[in-house]
Amino acid sequence: MDVSGSAFAVSDYVNALGTWMGSRSYELTDGYAFEPEGGFKIDMDGPEPLKTIVKLPVELLKNGTYKSAVLDAGTEIYPVSTDAETYMNFRLGDGTEGRITFTITNYECMIDGMSEFDCFEDLPYAG
Repeated sequence: MDVSGSAFAVSDYVNALGTWMGSRSYELTDGYAFEPEGGFKIDMDGPEPLKTIVKLPVELLKNGTYKSAVLDAGTEIYPVSTDAETYMNFRLGDGTEGRITFTITNYECMIDGMSEFDCFEDLPYAG
């Protein structure tokens, strides 16, 4: 845990399209409540990227706006951040940024009605 002034960051594992190590920052408000600052930032030093095995519906960031797109099978996705409930932000090898949206059903992420296990070559879940 890192503490600085009225902010701190907590490092831990999160499960969303795999198990990832990273951190989340919090700010102490004037009302003495801890508010998260953005999503859980994923540490990609070491882990392999996710590799799609189907055409995957995503949103790509263009000129500050997310636009619907489809990634081809075989595309490598580098996770950047997640809220672990509805989305994962990612970066492609060429630097393009995007977002995968999902829902959770019975502890499984569903992407546009498809099981996460049907979308990626390997999902690095712990345990």
